[in-house]
Amino acid sequence: MLAASRDDTVDVDAVSSAVRSIAIEDDEARESRDADGGENDDGDDDDDEQTNADAGAKKKKKKKKKKKSGAGGGVKSTSVQYPGGKQTAPPSVPARELYPSGTYPVGEILPHHEHNLWRETDAEKREIERIEENSYNEARQCAEVHRQVRRYISEWVKPGMKYIDVCETLEDSVRKLIEERGLEAGVAFPTGCSKNHVAAHWTPNGGSESVIDKDDVIKFDFGVQVKGRIIDCAFTKTFNDMYDPLLKAVNEATETGIKSAGIDVRLCDIGEAIQEVMESHTVEIHGKEYQVKCCSNLNGHSIDPYRIHAGKSVPIVRGGVQTKMEEGEYYAIETFGSTGRGPSFVTNTVVFLVPEVFSGRPITEVAQKTTRYHSTASNLASRDFPVFTQPPLVLTFSLDGECSHYMKNYDVGHVPLRLPTAKRLLGVIDRNFGTLAFCKRYLDRIGQERYGMALKNLCDNGIIQPYPPLCDIKGSYVAQYEHTILLKPSSGVEVLTRGDDY
Repeated sequence: MLAASRDDTVDVDAVSSAVRSIAIEDDEARESRDADGGENDDGDDDDDEQTNADAGAKKKKKKKKKKKSGAGGGVKSTSVQYPGGKQTAPPSVPARELYPSGTYPVGEILPHHEHNLWRETDAEKREIERIEENSYNEARQCAEVHRQVRRYISEWVKPGMKYIDVCETLEDSVRKLIEERGLEAGVAFPTGCSKNHVAAHWTPNGGSESVIDKDDVIKFDFGVQVKGRIIDCAFTKTFNDMYDPLLKAVNEATETGIKSAGIDVRLCDIGEAIQEVMESHTVEIHGKEYQVKCCSNLNGHSIDPYRIHAGKSVPIVRGGVQTKMEEGEYYAIETFGSTGRGPSFVTNTVVFLVPEVFSGRPITEVAQKTTRYHSTASNLASRDFPVFTQPPLVLTFSLDGECSHYMKNYDVGHVPLRLPTAKRLLGVIDRNFGTLAFCKRYLDRIGQERYGMALKNLCDNGIIQPYPPLCDIKGSYVAQYEHTILLKPSSGVEVLTRGDDY
């Protein structure tokens, strides 16, 4: 079990010392022998000499590096030395054991913008940070788990693997490293592994046979939480260098958003800066040139305990709200860049608003009686839609894959339920997930069966919100990068999830 949070404050100097103590071992493979096999692999130049004059000018053969075939198919996670030892591959050693002091690495610290430099020496602000240090340390623990797991996954995953196997390996690693304890610590939301034109909110449901292809552009988006403090971080994985310029464009846009963020910064200014960088890039994919476009209706967001989307959105295009960032807030700064439509897209649904009753009723009353349906493309064509005589309201149909992501509405009050199975399922959701996001695989994992009708009933009653896949046009490619940041009162902006990878 993870030790309870200490009452005393965390020693920041000790944290910094722990970070410096991590040494990366030399992972370079030994050079292979020449094809003749006569020379020792000791790096000397004997094989470069011409030993037989009659043989003529003999070209030196290029030496190739051998690929390591260690645990995890060449995964180098075990090469990192932590204060308490080494991590396994796949990761299984709890972060608590690797950091026996109980302090976790401080993320990258970015200084305040010029108008806030006074905070660095202000005694009151420094005291606020001191008081909150234990909470910060819990967030850093989550960030460290994220770094270790993503390091392994990024090096281990390869074409031919099933998406569901990759997701379950990733999530099992998170559970082991954070020492899962119900709602107190564990996975923060389902692992997103949306590929190609699918931008977000896709994870395989149970029984999925979907396999990774060598040309897939995969957005790995996963989270870790302790006491509801959520770390949300994402990266894009490809197996073809052709996509590197797209990844570079999106990563640079995310970094611009991070550097633009800060206390009292307007959210709209961040969006404008992100768009300027993102859309300055052009990429060539399959011989065709594209301008990288921001996915305008996908945003970063503030994060509160047990609430992944806490109310403030960080746009990735110009023209957003004038709302300011505030001291002490946590944000997920994420950007999505696409070779598709970009600004005009992420239409995850076609909206048919079909009231139960129109005749003679005020539109507000009709809205309260509207039934919400969620249908996949396979049965969309078979439905008969009525002729509308008044403006339609709220019926949505997912057109790009079965919905997998769900989350209880944070502010939902008591809603009377007539379906007994829906009542029972709601109790299961409350006990296991609360207001954290979940997916059908998670319900399967805890032994729930035949819950489809009950889950639909909870969605129809507005208690549970479904999050279908968000997609651009087919044939396009979307990349994503994301970090969680903390706006500290005195020392600056801490990029909690910063790693040596991105």
